[in-house]
Amino acid sequence: MRDRYKVGAEQTLAAVKHAGFLSGFTLALFRQGQKSAAPNASWPYAGAGAPPPVLEWLGQPFLIDLLGRVARIGSPQVSRSGAGLYCFAVPLEDDGGDFCIVGCGVRDSSLDLVTVESLARRSGTDTIALLAELEALPVVTFGSVSEVAARVMALAKMLRGGESAEKPGSVDSERMRLVGEISAELDRAETGQDAIALLGESIGLIFDLPGVAIIRASSGGWLVEPLWGIDFEPAGIPGDRVTTLLSGRKPLSLSPHELAEILPIAAGNRGGLIPLNAGGRSFGALLLLGGRLSATDLLLQDLLAGRGALRLALLDREQELSARNQRTEQLFDIFNQLALIDDLGELAAEFLDRAAELAGAGSGSLMLLDSQQQTLNISAVRGMNPTLARTLAVRVGSGIAGQVAKSGQPVLVNDIQTDSRFAVGRRPRFKTGSFVSIPLCWKGETLGVLNLSDKADHLPFDQADLDVLSALAGHTASLIARVRTSEGARHLERLAITDPLTELYNRRFLERRMDEELARSSRHGLKMSVMMLDLDSFKLYNDLCGHQAGDIALKRVADVLRRLVREMDIVTRYGGEEFCILLPDTPKIDAMYVAERIRYGIEQEPFPGEEGLPCGRMTVSIGLASFPDNGTGAIDLIAAADVALYQAKSAGRNRIIGSFDLPGSKGARTFSYSGSLQTH
Repeated sequence: MRDRYKVGAEQTLAAVKHAGFLSGFTLALFRQGQKSAAPNASWPYAGAGAPPPVLEWLGQPFLIDLLGRVARIGSPQVSRSGAGLYCFAVPLEDDGGDFCIVGCGVRDSSLDLVTVESLARRSGTDTIALLAELEALPVVTFGSVSEVAARVMALAKMLRGGESAEKPGSVDSERMRLVGEISAELDRAETGQDAIALLGESIGLIFDLPGVAIIRASSGGWLVEPLWGIDFEPAGIPGDRVTTLLSGRKPLSLSPHELAEILPIAAGNRGGLIPLNAGGRSFGALLLLGGRLSATDLLLQDLLAGRGALRLALLDREQELSARNQRTEQLFDIFNQLALIDDLGELAAEFLDRAAELAGAGSGSLMLLDSQQQTLNISAVRGMNPTLARTLAVRVGSGIAGQVAKSGQPVLVNDIQTDSRFAVGRRPRFKTGSFVSIPLCWKGETLGVLNLSDKADHLPFDQADLDVLSALAGHTASLIARVRTSEGARHLERLAITDPLTELYNRRFLERRMDEELARSSRHGLKMSVMMLDLDSFKLYNDLCGHQAGDIALKRVADVLRRLVREMDIVTRYGGEEFCILLPDTPKIDAMYVAERIRYGIEQEPFPGEEGLPCGRMTVSIGLASFPDNGTGAIDLIAAADVALYQAKSAGRNRIIGSFDLPGSKGARTFSYSGSLQTH
């Protein structure tokens, strides 16, 4: 090798690895084993710590061949492995022997699957897992890797002493020292703005520039802002021109004309453009104002800018992780709150509100599929008239929400007016053209669609919004399925214990509750009363007015009974025109007054066609029995109340009879039509 380096190989590697143009590459250091050996002799790994795992994907024969060529030719070399991975090697030499910096961890646009499978077998790795790792590597070309290798070589030469290089203590040497110190300061910057400000000021001072500006991406294209030594209002610049200049991802010297295109106030000056790239991301570029910049200046500036871009990438990553952790905590909080809701309507409304808050959306709706899986109906709405919204329905496959329901795939739209997937013009009732529609799927079945629009900051929804909302929608879909199952079970239970016509409890429920109340009354020494009711001449009413009118009359009687008893009382339809009321913790004398209130209430209630009945109106006869006076079991009490009801019917109807003694007693008390209590 031809050049002698005063800066050691390890120091050279440490200096170049943060250069922006090396973003995406993995660097390693190798040392030739024996100086007298053939060029392809052993090259052991010479870096600190363990070799990077990506080296195993290249294989030792591939590396030794590449390093041997570098040793023979004495210049940077690039090779492509059989699997499709690129690698470069740059020669170095210091007092400790011959070294090479190796750059890898990038790939061609296509991978050889047969070679990847062979590599997986050789390394004992799962083929699919290895393929996924390889596909995640940055995609490059042979030419771009060759250019990176040449720039590494140039940067390494700049660090050397000897021929054509500056002596220690020269301007370049001092600048290199300052670049190292500033790099350490950049690593300690707490915010991106701090890092950019330090970067601009440092480059301006170190290279004695009259001004430094920064070019950033903005929602409308590119924006140029002052950083150091120059003052002007931030201004937009032609996007195509900047994109072209940045496409090479390397420092550029700008002619006066090129600089004036970007920053008109700098007309007549030369300048430079230093891209800020790291971690596969672009943070714009530094715009340098000044005289002609040497190749050495540009290399040092690129090295410092690369360190600054790396700090920006790390800070962005930290911010993203913090935001992700915060959103994860919000999600868990929402999950816990939604899990407590067992009503579908309440669950739909709460889910929509929390999803909108999570994404900062001002408008939205939750649409659920009907039982036939054909129509989406709005179950909850935000930012719209609820009454109007609930009249709207969307067929599956129709409109954007219908297409999402049909496909089961989410839709993220930045601008509905320019999105070629949808032929939709401006939507006046929406403030922005961006929205998301996300399916709620559970076990392969689509249950509904979440629609959100109008972000509070007027920015479009992004992939992060879609990811967090999809996670929330997936969890909520399971809750909706659970609530529906629970509501279905409760509905079946209600059907089993409810009379379908009057919606009162049925005889089955009465028997169950009666056993429970008898046990409770016996345990606590409480009274309990049972009331049997029968509508007088109801069969005649059906004959006169028809069965439909009879059904309406039964419903009206049920409403009267519900209205005139306590919430704790149990009103049931016993059968036909018979009703039974269970009155817990109620002695018979109190039950008699309740019965009279009911008798009078039905007598005063209007019923169509009742004038054809014997009394000219609908009336009821009532029989009462009490625990423990008239029995201690359900059968005894029902029988006693039924006997009292029969006596009320026999005594002329429209009256109440309740035995105050045990069954078989001759004594009884009744209410007369006027409501006065009589004893027989």
